[in-house]
Amino acid sequence: TVGEAVAEYAHTRLLVVDEFGGSGTGSGDPSWRADIARRLADARYTAATRGCLTIWTSNLDMEGITREFGGEPVGEAIASRIAGHCTIVHMSGEDARVGS
Repeated sequence: TVGEAVAEYAHTRLLVVDEFGGSGTGSGDPSWRADIARRLADARYTAATRGCLTIWTSNLDMEGITREFGGEPVGEAIASRIAGHCTIVHMSGEDARVGS
């Protein structure tokens, strides 16, 4: 369940969430996706106060994450939680997955 998944990841010392909000998150029920994203962002925000680290990667900026998860208020809450405990590092360059 969503609750069980979030509970497991809430206490992990280091969690890497790759391609957050991107196409890798699936095309299932948007409310389910937003619910698990909100719960995970909340859990990791709290985990940060205990010294746990989370690395979020995304091709989306904070506005894109807000839109991806339904805009106001849910998408905004998710983006706010992530931004509230992160140092945002913008990277640019060629996609390493594309052959040269």
